[in-house]
Amino acid sequence: MQNQTQTTSSMNMANAQSLAPGTLAVKDVQYLQDEISWLTNAAKKCMHNISSCQDTEVQSLLRQMAQTHIRHAQLLAGHCTNATQKMSSSQH
Repeated sequence: MQNQTQTTSSMNMANAQSLAPGTLAVKDVQYLQDEISWLTNAAKKCMHNISSCQDTEVQSLLRQMAQTHIRHAQLLAGHCTNATQKMSSSQH
């Protein structure tokens, strides 16, 4: 019974994913741009706090956090770029 339930839920997830839109709405892109700004700001704050911290372990953690925020911002920026390219090509 449990295998049947898992199979059914897996099929439902696959169907939901196939129904997902191939492009992002303008509002979605604007939200992603805001999120990029927040992530960039968080990375800057981490980097700023490294200089005021004496503990090398905390400095290392702050550096890792900054790198993670930057990596996530770059990933989202890539999604925005792809979405805006698709939007502009579909308008032509």
